[in-house]
Amino acid sequence: FLMRVNSPKKAAAEFAIAGKLEPASIDFKVKLADAFLAAKEYDASESVYLEVVKNDPKNLTAWQGLTSVLNKQGRFYEAMHTIRKGLALDPNNPSTHLLMAKSALEYAVQFPNPENHAGELDFARSEFERLAKLLPNDAEVQYHLGRAYVGLHNKKDGVASLWKAHKLQPNNQEMGQMLVIVLRAMNDVPTALNVLSDLIKADPGNPPTNDLYGQTILQTKLPDKNTKAIECFARAAKNGPRNPLYWQHLGDAQIQAN
Repeated sequence: FLMRVNSPKKAAAEFAIAGKLEPASIDFKVKLADAFLAAKEYDASESVYLEVVKNDPKNLTAWQGLTSVLNKQGRFYEAMHTIRKGLALDPNNPSTHLLMAKSALEYAVQFPNPENHAGELDFARSEFERLAKLLPNDAEVQYHLGRAYVGLHNKKDGVASLWKAHKLQPNNQEMGQMLVIVLRAMNDVPTALNVLSDLIKADPGNPPTNDLYGQTILQTKLPDKNTKAIECFARAAKNGPRNPLYWQHLGDAQIQAN
């Protein structure tokens, strides 16, 4: 119940109590680790998942959860190898393949030159392509497939997959932002502006979207582009004050306007 009402920290506390009352229960331990994961208490979650897989190495849910924790911590190489243990338990499980593909993708794109890790990128692409056939209306699959294509310098297929993801979840800021970035790289500024306009309507104060909107407006020939860009950068800086790039973009735009 507590997980359903978005109280992961309270849920973790409840499951911890339940675990003390029934210490041998693997099910309670998995739920406790899941709750810690939802509460972003990754060290605690990892510790419980490790305890579960030690005592129950065939627990697929625990291997999947442990992989998710490692990904959240940015330990993508470890995640890639961890999820293979889950894959050995159920080679046809879509969730396991999704985690494996995401781990490989995130491992590659964390580097300044992802193309130097084409093996991981191509593996992720292959996995996401298979998942896209199995789950054609899954926005997450289409989004990550698009990212894999882009990492392999295939912008045409990348933007096609990102469009599918955006249409499936039009208010998802992260997915829309990635689509805009690729559209700008393809010099399709008008389409990028249309996507950004819709994203702003869905979440007017979103800092990354406003910052991206400002950058894209500056690529146009609009007579008032500096004024509009400054408004966007100001919203980004106001709502994301700890990001120095927002302030830098705001300052640069103000200088250009004067």
